[in-house]
Amino acid sequence: MDTERPAMDANDVATLVSLVGRTGAIQALACSEIVKADDLRCFARTLRVPAGPKASKKELARFIVRHVDRRIAKSLTELQALDRNAILAYLDGTGCDSGELRDFLEQAQLPVQGKMSRNDMLHFAAIEISSLGMFKRLATPREFRVRDAVDDK
Repeated sequence: MDTERPAMDANDVATLVSLVGRTGAIQALACSEIVKADDLRCFARTLRVPAGPKASKKELARFIVRHVDRRIAKSLTELQALDRNAILAYLDGTGCDSGELRDFLEQAQLPVQGKMSRNDMLHFAAIEISSLGMFKRLATPREFRVRDAVDDK
């Protein structure tokens, strides 16, 4: 009997998410008797997902599914170039869940304090990110802004 399991790839996880949703995919991987914790750990390394060496099978599954099913594709820098309404429209349009949005904000060093609804978190993100963009533009010396505007013409 062959005990070697087939290699898992991001498309497999994406297909699983499309069939049973994010939560279902996490549960399926975490409870699977075929996919072992070492398989998930190896796959997480392949994806360069930051999972600690002592992460549980469920934590590994959550990290992997969130990584593969990322919906926020724009970087913080790209979002900072937009106004508050455009940021709000983009984030809402991605269909990202509260967990992904919270993770994105924490990576941007904008931690969300306490519990917030998705809608409140979207508004918080739009305000904070647009403010950061405004401060960044104001902090750029005027000579560079003028030179860049002339170069663009």
